[in-house]
Amino acid sequence: MIRPLNQQDACQLMRVYKYCFSSNAWTSEVFRDYFIKPEWNGVFGYGYFSLISPLNHDYSLSDELLIGFIMGRTICESNDLLTIAVHPDYQSMGIGAALCKTYIDALTVDCLLEVSIQNKKAIRLYTSFGFDVITIRKGYYVTELDSPDAYVMKRSV
Repeated sequence: MIRPLNQQDACQLMRVYKYCFSSNAWTSEVFRDYFIKPEWNGVFGYGYFSLISPLNHDYSLSDELLIGFIMGRTICESNDLLTIAVHPDYQSMGIGAALCKTYIDALTVDCLLEVSIQNKKAIRLYTSFGFDVITIRKGYYVTELDSPDAYVMKRSV
């Protein structure tokens, strides 16, 4: 089930984010702030939730378990896709594509994103939804081991 995200989803967003990324750049507070602080006006996103039984897990906040999400921000005449993540146990099942389709269907303006040139899976996904590489940002992603470049990709409406 896909539904819009809100500040109550912050803890679950952080849980999925931690499984997918080694960066600590985003915290539960950052996710919550995206939905409530005026300076983040225009942020929206969708989550892919699975209905689960409380007897089968130790997660007690909800009967919905977030297994993937996509978030972006629209300002004026442009949208920036900020992040997309699908829990590793659920990858390659079409969840990322379903989230992208839902997100793109909601857009009324052009969309930009950055993606590591090493992330071939994500590049294929974005390309399949009409994104094209428009430039490269050198050393955009800084990790402990290296600083890979990023493609800047654009999809026009």
